[in-house]
Amino acid sequence: MIYATLFWNGLNLVRPTAEATFTEASSKCMRSARGKMILILHLVAFNIMTGVTVAGIDAGKVFNTWPDMNGG
Repeated sequence: MIYATLFWNGLNLVRPTAEATFTEASSKCMRSARGKMILILHLVAFNIMTGVTVAGIDAGKVFNTWPDMNGG
């Protein structure tokens, strides 16, 4: 997802300026994309926080037979 976003931004930089003008439709699209990026940012932050919690309680030491839990 990150590489696709970087690639997309790179393509936007090499576009001619005539195509890069802002219209009402592009403004709505940008607001939609901004909302999606905020959602992804929240999900990444949640993933980091849960990873810290699991690492803090040493959950990997309890069930170290991943992906099974004690063979089940």
